[in-house]
Amino acid sequence: MDFMCRGRRRIAAAFLAATTVCLPAAGFGFVVPSVTPVPHKRPEAKSPVVPVPVPKPVLSFSESTAPPEAEAADEMPEAVPVPCTVQFADVVDLPAIVGEKGCGFSPAVRLSGVNGTANVGFVPEPTVNCRFAGALSKWIEEDLAQIAVETKGERLKAVHAGPGYQCRRRNNLEDGKLSEHAVGNALDILSFEFVSGDIVTVADDWSGEDPDKEPRRQFLRAVHDAACKRFTTVLGPGADGYHQSHIHVDIGCHGKTCTYRICQ
Repeated sequence: MDFMCRGRRRIAAAFLAATTVCLPAAGFGFVVPSVTPVPHKRPEAKSPVVPVPVPKPVLSFSESTAPPEAEAADEMPEAVPVPCTVQFADVVDLPAIVGEKGCGFSPAVRLSGVNGTANVGFVPEPTVNCRFAGALSKWIEEDLAQIAVETKGERLKAVHAGPGYQCRRRNNLEDGKLSEHAVGNALDILSFEFVSGDIVTVADDWSGEDPDKEPRRQFLRAVHDAACKRFTTVLGPGADGYHQSHIHVDIGCHGKTCTYRICQ
Protein backbone atom coordinates (compact mmCIF):
# COMPACT_ATOMS: atom_id res chain seq x y z
CA MET A 1 0.00 0.00 0.00
CA ASP A 2 2.78 2.42 0.91
CA PHE A 3 4.44 1.49 -2.32
CA MET A 4 1.40 2.28 -4.33
CA CYS A 5 0.80 5.62 -2.67
CA ARG A 6 4.35 6.69 -3.19
CA GLY A 7 4.06 5.75 -6.83
CA ARG A 8 1.00 7.84 -7.36
CA ARG A 9 2.63 10.83 -5.78
CA ARG A 10 5.60 10.54 -8.04
CA ILE A 11 3.44 10.32 -11.14
CA ALA A 12 1.48 13.43 -10.10
CA ALA A 13 4.68 15.36 -9.40
CA ALA A 14 6.10 14.38 -12.74
CA PHE A 15 2.96 15.45 -14.60
CA LEU A 16 2.93 18.77 -12.81
CA ALA A 17 6.55 19.40 -13.70
CA ALA A 18 5.93 18.58 -17.34
CA THR A 19 2.99 20.91 -17.53
CA THR A 20 5.01 23.76 -16.06
CA VAL A 21 7.83 23.22 -18.55
CA CYS A 22 5.43 23.31 -21.54
CA LEU A 23 3.91 26.70 -20.68
CA PRO A 24 5.40 29.47 -22.92
CA ALA A 25 7.21 32.29 -21.27
CA ALA A 26 5.70 35.75 -21.18
CA GLY A 27 6.43 37.82 -24.27
CA PHE A 28 6.41 34.85 -26.68
CA GLY A 29 2.90 35.38 -28.14
CA PHE A 30 0.84 34.03 -25.44
CA VAL A 31 -1.56 36.54 -24.04
CA VAL A 32 -3.04 35.88 -20.75
CA PRO A 33 -6.52 37.23 -20.84
CA SER A 34 -7.13 39.94 -18.34
CA VAL A 35 -10.10 39.89 -16.15
CA THR A 36 -12.52 42.63 -17.39
CA PRO A 37 -14.73 43.90 -14.69
CA VAL A 38 -18.37 43.47 -15.37
CA PRO A 39 -20.06 46.95 -15.44
CA HIS A 40 -22.74 47.58 -12.99
CA LYS A 41 -26.15 47.43 -14.49
CA ARG A 42 -27.57 50.90 -15.02
CA PRO A 43 -30.74 51.57 -13.21
CA GLU A 44 -33.70 51.62 -15.50
CA ALA A 45 -34.80 55.19 -16.36
CA LYS A 46 -38.10 56.02 -14.96
CA SER A 47 -40.62 57.22 -17.56
CA PRO A 48 -41.34 60.96 -17.10
CA VAL A 49 -44.75 61.80 -15.81
CA VAL A 50 -46.29 64.35 -18.21
CA PRO A 51 -49.00 66.35 -16.51
CA VAL A 52 -52.29 66.31 -18.33
CA PRO A 53 -53.38 69.91 -19.10
CA VAL A 54 -56.52 70.99 -17.37
CA PRO A 55 -58.99 72.44 -19.88
CA LYS A 56 -59.95 76.08 -19.31
CA PRO A 57 -63.54 76.62 -18.32
CA VAL A 58 -65.76 78.18 -20.93
CA LEU A 59 -67.07 81.44 -19.55
CA SER A 60 -69.79 83.70 -20.77
CA PHE A 61 -70.05 87.45 -20.18
CA SER A 62 -73.09 86.83 -18.09
CA GLU A 63 -70.94 85.17 -15.39
CA SER A 64 -69.33 87.08 -12.56
CA THR A 65 -65.90 86.57 -14.15
CA ALA A 66 -66.74 88.80 -17.12
CA PRO A 67 -64.36 91.76 -17.54
CA PRO A 68 -65.57 95.06 -16.07
CA GLU A 69 -65.69 96.77 -19.46
CA ALA A 70 -67.99 94.05 -20.79
CA GLU A 71 -70.33 94.49 -17.85
CA ALA A 72 -70.34 98.25 -18.36
CA ALA A 73 -71.14 97.80 -22.05
CA ASP A 74 -74.06 95.53 -21.21
CA GLU A 75 -75.44 98.04 -18.74
CA MET A 76 -75.08 101.05 -21.10
CA PRO A 77 -78.39 101.66 -22.86
CA GLU A 78 -78.46 102.19 -26.59
CA ALA A 79 -78.72 105.76 -27.79
CA VAL A 80 -82.33 106.38 -28.70
CA PRO A 81 -83.39 109.50 -30.61
CA VAL A 82 -85.56 111.91 -28.67
CA PRO A 83 -88.66 112.85 -30.72
CA CYS A 84 -88.80 116.43 -31.95
CA THR A 85 -92.02 118.01 -33.16
CA VAL A 86 -91.98 121.67 -34.19
CA GLN A 87 -94.12 123.66 -36.56
CA PHE A 88 -92.99 123.87 -40.21
CA ALA A 89 -89.80 121.81 -39.64
CA ASP A 90 -89.24 118.64 -41.62
CA VAL A 91 -86.76 116.77 -39.41
CA VAL A 92 -85.18 113.38 -38.82
CA ASP A 93 -84.71 112.56 -35.13
CA LEU A 94 -81.13 111.71 -34.12
CA PRO A 95 -79.52 110.26 -30.96
CA ALA A 96 -78.10 112.77 -28.52
CA ILE A 97 -74.93 114.48 -29.76
CA VAL A 98 -72.05 113.92 -27.32
CA GLY A 99 -68.77 115.75 -27.92
CA GLU A 100 -65.70 116.80 -25.99
CA LYS A 101 -65.23 119.88 -23.78
CA GLY A 102 -68.92 120.66 -23.41
CA CYS A 103 -69.98 120.04 -27.01
CA GLY A 104 -73.25 118.25 -27.67
CA PHE A 105 -76.99 118.54 -27.21
CA SER A 106 -80.34 116.78 -27.21
CA PRO A 107 -82.88 116.53 -28.78
CA ALA A 108 -80.85 116.48 -31.98
CA VAL A 109 -82.31 116.49 -35.49
CA ARG A 110 -81.27 116.59 -39.10
CA LEU A 111 -83.23 119.43 -40.70
CA SER A 112 -84.17 118.44 -44.24
CA GLY A 113 -86.51 121.31 -45.04
CA VAL A 114 -89.54 123.44 -44.30
CA ASN A 115 -92.81 121.61 -44.92
CA GLY A 116 -95.17 124.59 -44.87
CA THR A 117 -96.38 126.57 -47.86
CA ALA A 118 -92.80 127.70 -48.52
CA ASN A 119 -91.62 124.13 -49.23
CA VAL A 120 -87.92 125.01 -48.95
CA GLY A 121 -85.11 122.46 -48.57
CA PHE A 122 -81.59 122.59 -47.08
CA VAL A 123 -78.35 121.80 -48.90
CA PRO A 124 -76.77 120.03 -47.13
CA GLU A 125 -79.16 119.04 -44.36
CA PRO A 126 -77.73 120.52 -41.14
CA THR A 127 -77.65 118.88 -37.72
CA VAL A 128 -79.13 121.20 -35.08
CA ASN A 129 -81.11 121.01 -31.87
CA CYS A 130 -84.87 120.76 -31.94
CA ARG A 131 -85.56 124.26 -30.64
CA PHE A 132 -83.30 125.92 -33.19
CA ALA A 133 -84.86 123.86 -35.99
CA GLY A 134 -88.22 125.36 -35.05
CA ALA A 135 -86.93 128.95 -35.02
CA LEU A 136 -85.14 128.50 -38.34
CA SER A 137 -88.14 126.92 -40.07
CA LYS A 138 -90.52 129.58 -38.82
CA TRP A 139 -88.21 132.33 -40.13
CA ILE A 140 -88.14 130.74 -43.60
CA GLU A 141 -91.86 129.98 -43.71
CA GLU A 142 -93.12 133.34 -42.43
CA ASP A 143 -90.40 135.74 -43.64
CA LEU A 144 -88.10 134.44 -46.37
CA ALA A 145 -90.79 132.97 -48.62
CA GLN A 146 -92.50 136.36 -48.91
CA ILE A 147 -89.22 138.30 -49.22
CA ALA A 148 -88.18 136.11 -52.16
CA VAL A 149 -91.35 136.90 -54.11
CA GLU A 150 -91.25 140.61 -53.31
CA THR A 151 -87.59 141.21 -54.24
CA LYS A 152 -86.84 138.54 -56.81
CA GLY A 153 -90.28 137.81 -58.17
CA GLU A 154 -90.00 134.05 -57.69
CA ARG A 155 -90.22 131.37 -55.06
CA LEU A 156 -87.34 130.18 -52.92
CA LYS A 157 -86.30 126.56 -53.49
CA ALA A 158 -83.41 125.82 -51.11
CA VAL A 159 -81.08 127.30 -48.52
CA HIS A 160 -77.39 126.42 -48.89
CA ALA A 161 -75.75 126.39 -45.48
CA GLY A 162 -73.03 124.89 -43.33
CA PRO A 163 -73.30 121.65 -41.31
CA GLY A 164 -74.88 123.30 -38.26
CA TYR A 165 -73.24 121.36 -35.42
CA GLN A 166 -69.51 121.87 -35.06
CA CYS A 167 -67.57 121.19 -31.86
CA ARG A 168 -65.44 124.34 -31.75
CA ARG A 169 -64.97 127.72 -30.14
CA ARG A 170 -66.16 131.05 -31.53
CA ASN A 171 -64.60 132.03 -34.87
CA ASN A 172 -62.65 128.73 -34.82
CA LEU A 173 -60.18 130.15 -32.31
CA GLU A 174 -58.17 127.88 -29.99
CA ASP A 175 -59.46 129.56 -26.84
CA GLY A 176 -62.42 131.62 -25.77
CA LYS A 177 -66.10 130.84 -25.37
CA LEU A 178 -67.72 127.81 -26.88
CA SER A 179 -69.47 128.51 -30.17
CA GLU A 180 -73.24 128.17 -30.42
CA HIS A 181 -72.51 125.70 -33.22
CA ALA A 182 -71.14 123.35 -30.55
CA VAL A 183 -74.56 123.03 -28.93
CA GLY A 184 -76.68 122.97 -32.10
CA ASN A 185 -77.93 126.54 -31.74
CA ALA A 186 -76.48 128.09 -34.91
CA LEU A 187 -76.28 127.93 -38.69
CA ASP A 188 -74.11 129.69 -41.29
CA ILE A 189 -76.06 130.51 -44.45
CA LEU A 190 -74.04 130.80 -47.64
CA SER A 191 -76.57 131.24 -50.42
CA PHE A 192 -80.20 130.93 -51.53
CA GLU A 193 -81.44 128.95 -54.53
CA PHE A 194 -84.63 129.90 -56.39
CA VAL A 195 -86.99 127.73 -58.44
CA SER A 196 -85.54 129.18 -61.67
CA GLY A 197 -82.13 127.82 -60.73
CA ASP A 198 -80.71 131.24 -59.91
CA ILE A 199 -78.51 131.30 -56.80
CA VAL A 200 -77.89 134.41 -54.70
CA THR A 201 -74.68 134.18 -52.65
CA VAL A 202 -73.71 136.27 -49.64
CA ALA A 203 -70.09 136.44 -50.78
CA ASP A 204 -70.84 137.84 -54.25
CA ASP A 205 -74.17 139.65 -53.96
CA TRP A 206 -74.11 141.41 -50.59
CA SER A 207 -72.62 144.61 -51.99
CA GLY A 208 -71.63 146.15 -55.31
CA GLU A 209 -72.57 148.84 -57.86
CA ASP A 210 -74.02 146.68 -60.61
CA PRO A 211 -77.68 147.77 -61.04
CA ASP A 212 -78.61 144.36 -62.43
CA LYS A 213 -77.74 142.85 -59.05
CA GLU A 214 -79.83 145.27 -57.06
CA PRO A 215 -82.69 142.74 -56.53
CA ARG A 216 -80.12 140.32 -55.12
CA ARG A 217 -78.78 142.93 -52.71
CA GLN A 218 -82.30 143.88 -51.66
CA PHE A 219 -83.14 140.26 -51.03
CA LEU A 220 -80.07 139.66 -48.83
CA ARG A 221 -80.55 142.86 -46.82
CA ALA A 222 -84.22 142.03 -46.21
CA VAL A 223 -83.26 138.50 -45.16
CA HIS A 224 -80.70 139.88 -42.70
CA ASP A 225 -83.16 142.39 -41.21
CA ALA A 226 -85.86 139.74 -40.75
CA ALA A 227 -83.34 137.44 -39.06
CA CYS A 228 -82.56 140.11 -36.47
CA LYS A 229 -86.16 139.90 -35.29
CA ARG A 230 -86.08 136.10 -34.97
CA PHE A 231 -82.65 135.26 -33.57
CA THR A 232 -80.54 136.60 -30.71
CA THR A 233 -77.40 136.78 -32.88
CA VAL A 234 -77.13 137.74 -36.56
CA LEU A 235 -73.69 138.37 -38.07
CA GLY A 236 -73.30 139.25 -41.76
CA PRO A 237 -70.52 140.62 -43.98
CA GLY A 238 -70.68 143.96 -42.15
CA ALA A 239 -69.92 142.39 -38.75
CA ASP A 240 -66.23 141.42 -39.03
CA GLY A 241 -63.73 139.60 -41.18
CA TYR A 242 -65.01 136.18 -40.10
CA HIS A 243 -68.42 136.64 -41.74
CA GLN A 244 -67.69 138.05 -45.19
CA SER A 245 -69.06 135.00 -47.01
CA HIS A 246 -72.11 134.06 -44.95
CA ILE A 247 -74.83 135.14 -42.52
CA HIS A 248 -74.55 133.58 -39.08
CA VAL A 249 -77.78 133.14 -37.08
CA ASP A 250 -78.17 131.60 -33.62
CA ILE A 251 -80.39 131.59 -30.53
CA GLY A 252 -77.65 131.82 -27.92
CA CYS A 253 -78.26 133.49 -24.57
CA HIS A 254 -77.05 137.08 -24.16
CA GLY A 255 -77.41 138.97 -20.92
CA LYS A 256 -78.90 137.87 -17.62
CA THR A 257 -82.37 137.39 -19.10
CA CYS A 258 -81.17 136.02 -22.49
CA THR A 259 -83.14 138.73 -24.28
CA TYR A 260 -80.25 140.90 -25.46
CA ARG A 261 -79.80 140.75 -29.25
CA ILE A 262 -76.74 141.18 -31.46
CA CYS A 263 -77.52 142.29 -35.04
CA GLN A 264 -74.54 143.18 -37.24
